[in-house]
Amino acid sequence: MRSKSVKLSNRPAFARRIPSEDTSRACVSTYLLDTSSDTRSGSLCILKIDEADGLQLENEISTSAGVFRFDFRNPSTIVAALTDGSLVVQKIEEPVSSETTPVSSDMLLDLGLSDSSLTITTDNKGHAYIVDLNTSLIVSTWLAHSLPYVPGEGCEVWSCAISKDAQTVVTGGEDGSMKLWDARSRTQTGQSKIFEAGVVFVDFPASNEDQILTGSYDEHVRIFDRRNLKTVLKEKKLSGGVWNIEQVGSEYCTSCMYGGYSILNSDTLDIVHENRDVGSNLLYGATKMSANSVLFCTFNDYLAVLDEY
Repeated sequence: MRSKSVKLSNRPAFARRIPSEDTSRACVSTYLLDTSSDTRSGSLCILKIDEADGLQLENEISTSAGVFRFDFRNPSTIVAALTDGSLVVQKIEEPVSSETTPVSSDMLLDLGLSDSSLTITTDNKGHAYIVDLNTSLIVSTWLAHSLPYVPGEGCEVWSCAISKDAQTVVTGGEDGSMKLWDARSRTQTGQSKIFEAGVVFVDFPASNEDQILTGSYDEHVRIFDRRNLKTVLKEKKLSGGVWNIEQVGSEYCTSCMYGGYSILNSDTLDIVHENRDVGSNLLYGATKMSANSVLFCTFNDYLAVLDEY
């Protein structure tokens, strides 16, 4: 019988299909807090779907700390944001992590890649950083989000993205706001406070960079025109906090934590398919592997699962 699940050594926090012609491989990042020492370990797990054996762990690359989110610089290279405040550029086929760039004294929560070597990353104390991956230098940094009732005290900047030309940055924070920035001057150029809870996902959709795609703890997917953030173009309420949104063709694959995952039509935001039950163990990562299969990971039971429908 084909295996449809793999139990990992650490808690899985994120999942993405590796963007290559071979659609059978995915990466799952992990995170584990040792409360006795207050240290966080993690890894990048390369999973493969085998026709005969099903879902298999192909390789596990240990990292210097836990990994909340990552992205692909190209099909063979991952850039990951680590909980020790560093970025790591990792070749998938190499056994150990390398090219680590210290960025923050706090935990990095997300990152976004441009078409150049410039990347944006954010931490749990309110800061955004633009880093040049070629030189490992911090180009600029600023306080992006802070708590309204504690002036000057930064809060979690859960998500960030940078435009392909590296001119514009968008951030989402625990303060319940999404902000747009000029990357060169670090000047805020727009803001939306329509959210009823923390903004945990932001991105410029690959199909239209004039738009901003957001997910929030308030259980909504929202799409904005970045030239007018006062108006929501489209929105959809789902069954859980929207931690991540992955665009695949004409669909969005959304990770909804305790609400499982949902597949949406990217034009109408109508639900094409959903599996709410799998959120019972806290689902942070879901990625489409084919037209009718999703690989998801659940934090509380350490599992990566291939769900075919």
